Amino acid sequence: MSKDNVRQAPKQASESASATREIEAFFSRVAAGGVQPRMRSVTGVCQFDIAGAGRWRITINNGKPTVTQNPADQLPADCVVTANAEDFVRLMRRENYLNISAGMLQGLILITGDLSFALAVFGSYAAEPVSATSESQR
Repeated sequence: MSKDNVRQAPKQASESASATREIEAFFSRVAAGGVQPRMRSVTGVCQFDIAGAGRWRITINNGKPTVTQNPADQLPADCVVTANAEDFVRLMRRENYLNISAGMLQGLILITGDLSFALAVFGSYAAEPVSATSESQR
């Protein structure tokens, strides 16, 4: 292993830990956010399998979200969203206006089950878009 590879390993680990913290904060915001106007009459379960960050479930009952991390039950979900932590954070932030549809087309995210439900859930809780200029200023 070269010295360059050794130097990059801690950076990758810290980026992964940062992505995990941001994902946890995202799901905390969803749980605390209450009923979103566009979700008022929606009921269902959307599961997020995020490599490097765990499994999360958003259960929506008439618009009220309940979030569970690493649920013990294996009950079926209406939709399952699968991604790695770094790509999920990019989609969650909507970096450079990346949305869930574009993420699917680029192979960054996989959705099985009710696609329209997944789009509604993700669209209701994703952050405001981060443009390339504001991202470069970070």
